[in-house]
Amino acid sequence: MSEPVKKKFCFVIMPFGKLKTPEHRKNWNIYQLIKKIANEFGYLVHRADESDDIGNITREIMEKLLAADLVIADLSFWNVNVFYELGVRHVLKRKGTIPVYRMVEDPPFDIRNYRAIPFLMDSEEDQTDFQNQLRSKIQYFEQGISKTADNPVHEFIGDKIIQPGDLRDYVLKTDYEKAAEHIQILEKEKSKLEHQLTQNTQNTKKYKAELARLKSELATAIAKAKSQPSKVNNSILPPNFVRFKGGHYTVQKTGKTENIKSYEMAIYPVTNHEYEQFDSKHERNEYSDQDNQPVTEVNWDEANAYCDWLTKKSGQKYRLPTEAEWEFAASGGGKRKYPWGDEPPTPERANYDATGLNKTSPVGSYPNGATLEGLFDMVGNVWEWCLDWYDDDKDRRVLRGGSFLNNSGNLRCSVRLNFWPVNRNYYFGFRLVRALS
Repeated sequence: MSEPVKKKFCFVIMPFGKLKTPEHRKNWNIYQLIKKIANEFGYLVHRADESDDIGNITREIMEKLLAADLVIADLSFWNVNVFYELGVRHVLKRKGTIPVYRMVEDPPFDIRNYRAIPFLMDSEEDQTDFQNQLRSKIQYFEQGISKTADNPVHEFIGDKIIQPGDLRDYVLKTDYEKAAEHIQILEKEKSKLEHQLTQNTQNTKKYKAELARLKSELATAIAKAKSQPSKVNNSILPPNFVRFKGGHYTVQKTGKTENIKSYEMAIYPVTNHEYEQFDSKHERNEYSDQDNQPVTEVNWDEANAYCDWLTKKSGQKYRLPTEAEWEFAASGGGKRKYPWGDEPPTPERANYDATGLNKTSPVGSYPNGATLEGLFDMVGNVWEWCLDWYDDDKDRRVLRGGSFLNNSGNLRCSVRLNFWPVNRNYYFGFRLVRALS
């Protein structure tokens, strides 16, 4: 007799809104979309207001949080119950939590974007975009390779979120300094072995052989250190740059006019390989795990720290682009709707949701989407940090360009996004500008 198939259970944490109000209808529609996708994977889906025993709803929610194979949490609003239930799920150490949030102008919390799925509900295209992203996340969880699912809340609100300027782990070291550290380690091992030789005569032959090997390795390390310059090698410099002549430019969405000085912009976003020359402890993710894919999981402060590091090592001034510089370069001075012209996006021009990769692509993979001036990946792939504050509140920074998760509406050169500078994200990256003397 075959064993019965175990049914999977998905619990949805989200605000309800008062009955028969627009908020309740909107949240109900979101819930129906979530339910539809979870059902595709064989999950029974439940929300707290569907409880059979309203009198004991608190106890029932706790039981559901414990029993659920998967939890999907909508963090779009300041709802105490939602955050409380998310915290309970974390304390229970249950795997499988997927956070989502509605993209609004002024979201109510800083941590909304860390591995969370952003969504809009303004059109059918938005709804399809959200469903595709959620479907992809659940699929990763089902395959057992999703970091979000394997570590539900700790990674979402845990120790990876740092305060501005807290970069103690990102020590700036030249190749010479790294070689010198290696020499110090070898010297300590050598001293330890020499001491053992004087204390232990039984293993003299073994210790002498090990000491000879160490001395040889030490001599090689010293020779290598002497050959290393104190300044950066050309091999870690970023790729080619395109030069733009300065002038007055008005940012389309803000109407703000800036006097742009001549500058050079990198033809690609910064890659994992380039960034990790600066930060060897940087952790890649399943969305960007190759050397030539754009670096992600880097916040605004860390992007600036990389620019400062590269400036010191190269002797040339590197920084993030201003919003005006970014839009000017992408749109050809405001003459183009998209980097390539006015024709609508296609999967041959950029990496966005319709492309179907569900991850970043190696930089420069879409030559048909390059600007006439020779810049690649200006839209799609990853959102790119800019130097500017988003508005006069000066608490959020600007990002431009859209990402592999977004629909075609986010690929226009004029589209803006904002996030707190301490936030990291698996679809946030950055591109360099080189100042001209």
